[in-house]
Amino acid sequence: MMTQGSVLAGKVLPEKVIHKLAGIEYHGSPGITAHCLRAITRLLCAGDEIEKAWLLSAKFRDGGGAHCFIMHTLCGGPVAIKSGFSSGYPGEGPKGLETALAILHLHRIDVEEYEVDNSVIERLDKSCLLVGDLEDCELARPTHPTKTADYMSLSCLDDPSYPVRQPHLYPPSVDLGLVDSRILDLALDLSKSPDRVITTAYRRLEDMIRDRTKLSNESGQRLMSKAFEGPDSILHWQDEHPAEQAGKVGLFKSVFLAFRNPRAHKELKHSDRELLREFMLVNELYHLEAKAVARKQKCDDGG
Repeated sequence: MMTQGSVLAGKVLPEKVIHKLAGIEYHGSPGITAHCLRAITRLLCAGDEIEKAWLLSAKFRDGGGAHCFIMHTLCGGPVAIKSGFSSGYPGEGPKGLETALAILHLHRIDVEEYEVDNSVIERLDKSCLLVGDLEDCELARPTHPTKTADYMSLSCLDDPSYPVRQPHLYPPSVDLGLVDSRILDLALDLSKSPDRVITTAYRRLEDMIRDRTKLSNESGQRLMSKAFEGPDSILHWQDEHPAEQAGKVGLFKSVFLAFRNPRAHKELKHSDRELLREFMLVNELYHLEAKAVARKQKCDDGG
């Protein structure tokens, strides 16, 4: 009869061993800086607020060190980032540590450094931190708060926004939660065929406005003007001030003039970021169109 425990690779782990494990999330790959940096930005961009971060540092006799992070999220509990970071010598590891700290400072997350034994780093890298490891950090006194600045160059400290200019750290991606449901299918294909997707988004929007307004022979800027412009427009947004209505129809016209028309007449070469920004700009027009209502017809009093 099998004893109580957890089966892993044909072996049974005793309950007393399982209870010692911290049972937290682990992201990144030990010794691979790029993986660990991307793990940090993915976590920050996922929407779960990070309350604070611990920098766990194991110092070596030669003056170098190995480093990893524990991120404390408000809802999901601690998340460990493995030791793709180092210090004490030139190279990718120390540069990655500088960048990681810059990212956390950019997001206004407080960082506390704790010096730990190398065995703690090893357990974290093997995804088996102990409950006692976390408790020891909770009870320990962090190093001086300004110590983390020692891992950062003066140029990095003077320009804390530099991480966002590194495409590999913040690659462009569509936030599906912001996309109008009528072009959700297009959003899913944006990275595969961006020109087709964006062109189709414009055409689909025109088709919907033509259908609502019965302006079957109009397109582009003329369609937007006749549909939304002026006090007698077919559609409007019930704005308190006429200037607000004018501003919104101006946005429709400007987007079609500045973006849709060039795309309709020639093949354009844009970066992934430019394409995403244009798609989200068209997406905003969909949201505005959805809020527009038919204007009530004025009644003739027969006088």
